[in-house]
Amino acid sequence: MFGLEKSGPFYPQRRLIEGLDNNIAIADEIDFPFLIVQGKSEGYAVNVHAAESQAASGGSAIVNTMRKLYGKIAHDGNPEALSYNNLAARTAYFSCVIAGWTIGLWVHWFRFTDGVIQWHSTILFETRVRTYSDCIELRKAIHNIFDWGCVERVHQIQEVLQTISEQRRAAELKRKAPSS
Repeated sequence: MFGLEKSGPFYPQRRLIEGLDNNIAIADEIDFPFLIVQGKSEGYAVNVHAAESQAASGGSAIVNTMRKLYGKIAHDGNPEALSYNNLAARTAYFSCVIAGWTIGLWVHWFRFTDGVIQWHSTILFETRVRTYSDCIELRKAIHNIFDWGCVERVHQIQEVLQTISEQRRAAELKRKAPSS
């Protein structure tokens, strides 16, 4: 699992993150994971499909965690409020599935359709790694995921945490304001 160290970019918001909800945490030492690698050997009853299933399961947990984080800023808990601002991309997560010589990169996300959450995944890249050029193509794809996860996603999450912090401060001031 790849994400950001707890002592990393979100360290200043550590108390806020820990106070949000037990369901926001997904890993002990990682904040907001963005890539899981699942590997399987080509053996009896264990194949690429088992790895894909495990990656999809882990992916839905991570996407759901991100959905809950964005849900903290939704108005009145209305799930339709989460559909703004391209949340499919903001809650996306990647998995790398390895079975023998075959490697696939997947993206997982959610979408609201008629008020119902639907989980989606699709393969972005699949190759049989046998040549140097196969390795270079895979490396490029993995580097793109890391660049996104360590830069763009960090900024998006920092914006959400800032919004949550501001909402909490405003609610606290409102609570402390004298009644008229």
